[in-house]
Amino acid sequence: MSSATQTLQIDEVPQVVLQLYQQQTFEPAEALAMQYLSVRPKDAEMHFCLGKIFWAQKKWPQSAQALNDAISIAPTKHEWLHDLGLMYFEGGAKDAARQTLETYAKRQQSSWRMPSEFIDDYFAGIRCTDTPVYPSRRLQRFHLLWEVAQKTFQHFAALKQPIHMAECGCFMGLSAFLLASVRRRVLGQYQGQAFHIFDSFEGLSAPTDEDLAITENAEQKRAIGMSKAGMFKAAQAQVEAALAEFPQIQYHAGWIPQSFEGLPEQSYGFVNVDVDLYAPTKASFEYFYPRLAVGGVIITDDYNWPGAKQAVDEFIGSLAPNSFRLETTEHHQAIIYKMAEC
Repeated sequence: MSSATQTLQIDEVPQVVLQLYQQQTFEPAEALAMQYLSVRPKDAEMHFCLGKIFWAQKKWPQSAQALNDAISIAPTKHEWLHDLGLMYFEGGAKDAARQTLETYAKRQQSSWRMPSEFIDDYFAGIRCTDTPVYPSRRLQRFHLLWEVAQKTFQHFAALKQPIHMAECGCFMGLSAFLLASVRRRVLGQYQGQAFHIFDSFEGLSAPTDEDLAITENAEQKRAIGMSKAGMFKAAQAQVEAALAEFPQIQYHAGWIPQSFEGLPEQSYGFVNVDVDLYAPTKASFEYFYPRLAVGGVIITDDYNWPGAKQAVDEFIGSLAPNSFRLETTEHHQAIIYKMAEC
């Protein structure tokens, strides 16, 4: 240790480094941490702390080295992989971020109760659609979508009952990729037949009063901040390229509900509604639910958006009590199972 820090006992150094880091005095924290590691090079916690100090200063290569050193010394610290992936992501290393989060997910799959097939499909979709891997909490939400779709497709396959499926609002195509992938797993061969995607490909429509209702709920406030015309825009050509494995998907470009006009009458088994706002959510439920086969599912992950939640609540309030089953999840999803014709 240098003369400047000789008065510190070596066991006191980690706490001082942490305090300096929390006070955002990064250069002294960096210097002290490196001096400490020259004496105790196998201290994984200090390598990890040094990685966070470099990260805070946007010293991306040094941060990657320190975090990887920490993980190599303490390989059971799986949560550090999550931080490493996030550092790569913030530093612009998208491929490294994807690979790191995929490794993290595979190590966590037993505790998360996620099958390897889902993790494979999810990261294949991330790569094809170029969807950002963070925030990683979406992994659990997409797993539930995949799992509910799998059970629904298995149900109709066992009945030998042909069904269509639909997605309203696809953005970059990740959820559509997952739905098509899990249907392929159930059927064995699948190229997107009877799969309909509805999107404006112009982003969100203009919000209405229902979407901008005053609220104290933090999640809803965040949603209101994103309720702007043109948000979540992706070009149709971009989505079609991302879903090229499934060339028979039918794309219906336009605003909802106008894009439903002129469709042939057909029975749907699974519908994913991800349009965020009140008017298109309400129109999607009003169109698809009467055409949903008994045993079919309609799901939305916008149940924390004020307008979408109001639309769902209003719609299910119009249904006969014993004709459906509603589930809500901690990931802001609402799942409606059709139990009987109304």
